[in-house]
This record gives sequence, C-alpha cells and structure tokens, in this order.
Amino acid sequence: MRCRLGFTRTTKLKEFRSPKSSQWQSTPLSGRPTTGQRGAASREINWSKAPFYAYYKNFDIEGCLAPGPTSCASNPNNWWEGAAYQQLNPDQARRYHWVRMNHMIYDYCTDKARYPVAPPECVAGI
Repeated sequence: MRCRLGFTRTTKLKEFRSPKSSQWQSTPLSGRPTTGQRGAASREINWSKAPFYAYYKNFDIEGCLAPGPTSCASNPNNWWEGAAYQQLNPDQARRYHWVRMNHMIYDYCTDKARYPVAPPECVAGI
C-alpha cells in the first residue's frame, strides 16, 4: 500500500492511501469555509457575504481519478514520491492521531446521512 501525505510545517495532516502498491490515487481538491468565527488576521467573518470562494493561482496537480485506473504511474522525479513520504513513522503517526482527535471537526467519509453513497476517496481508503 502506498500513500501520499499532506503536511503543515513538520506535522503530517492527512494520509491519502492507495489500496494497490502500483498505483496512486487522488482526493478531490475543494475549498470549505472555516467553521470558526474569525478569518485571516483575526478579523470577524461576515457570514452575510457567503458563499465564499477560494481560487488557486499557478496551481498544477498530478494525479489519477479516484478510485483510479489499474495503472497510475508514479514519477521518480517527484520528491513527494520518495521513501520518506510512503508511510508515517511512529512519532508522525502519534502526532497525526492527536491532530485528528483534537482538531478534526467533521469527517465527511463517516457522514452516512449526508453522503449515503460515500465519495470515491472514502471508498478507496485514501
């Protein structure tokens, strides 16, 4: 099994697992409004201005559709496909679990009422 990891500084935030060692799978990229009451620079969020949109500039992504084709070739030139990014070490796994337990507000993969048919990335276990 291979995985991709999402980072913030030194803490890995999310593992994107692929059920087959020979393929990579992606997760959809989407913007979600914050659930907090303050935005950037600690300013009050004016919810009457919703919905909020985020746009990416000069953004490039490589990946396969989830659950993906039987062969989704990896690129050895990509640093993020190196051995250090294939799985969490015990300390990273402990910190990842702590972040999920203490900071994750909502997990759409477990929300069967809202998503009776699980999104592809949830079914694939990434």
